[in-house]
Amino acid sequence: MFNIIKRFHKHYKFIEYLIEVEKKWNPPVPKDVGDKKVHQIVKDLNYDGIVVLPDFFSGNELESLQNETKKLANNIKKLKHAYQDKSFRIYNVCKESKLINKIYSENDFFNKIAESYYGKEVNRTDTVYQESYPSSKDRFNLGFGISGFHFDGIPRRFKIFIYLEDVEIKNGPFTYIYGSNKIDGFNKLEKMYKQYVYGGQSTERSYDHTYYSKEEEEKYKLWEKATPMIAKAGSVIIAETRGLHIAGPITSGCRKILVNYYRWLKV
Repeated sequence: MFNIIKRFHKHYKFIEYLIEVEKKWNPPVPKDVGDKKVHQIVKDLNYDGIVVLPDFFSGNELESLQNETKKLANNIKKLKHAYQDKSFRIYNVCKESKLINKIYSENDFFNKIAESYYGKEVNRTDTVYQESYPSSKDRFNLGFGISGFHFDGIPRRFKIFIYLEDVEIKNGPFTYIYGSNKIDGFNKLEKMYKQYVYGGQSTERSYDHTYYSKEEEEKYKLWEKATPMIAKAGSVIIAETRGLHIAGPITSGCRKILVNYYRWLKV
């Protein structure tokens, strides 16, 4: 009886959450920040969910970012503010490197995109450096962030990636389904409902990330609909992460990226 009452309560809490978030479902007209290129990027981002800027960084800037991230990776145990998770992700690198913070984390162009997208000035929560390598493990058992196709909940949010080295299919490119940032389709709301009401989760954040099983990948033909973002070093990818995405399998070499997170903003 207690479980029935608990589920009934969680059902209504979930409905309340959806009503609150519904205000942000339909993307607003991008805020005018006085930059036509930014306006077009945000417009495309709202429609397709993803925008690629080839060779955005080059020359000395790219080389500086490459050298700086290499230095951080070699000195991970000595860093004061950064920490590493079970995959090779180093968080808070912007607090360890003034150079990364200046060139990438607090990039004026990126900040304009964020302001235009959200309609107000926002604070970036983190910049992460990530290295990924080939693995023989079953990706469906690797856990949070490194498993199958997923979406980062239904509130509007995005991330900005930079490839620090050339990325081909063998390097496991960031892979995205264009248009999947829309709320309907791919069983999104039902998956979140089941996870929250019947999956034992207790907070809104607990269902902010929802993953698709191998069976669901096949059912919805996700790989057939997805586009791998093959690009040169210095290229930037801007992705609305409530769209379906995945890091492609790495068969050779590695993938080295920096990621700006613009997330956990209240709806």
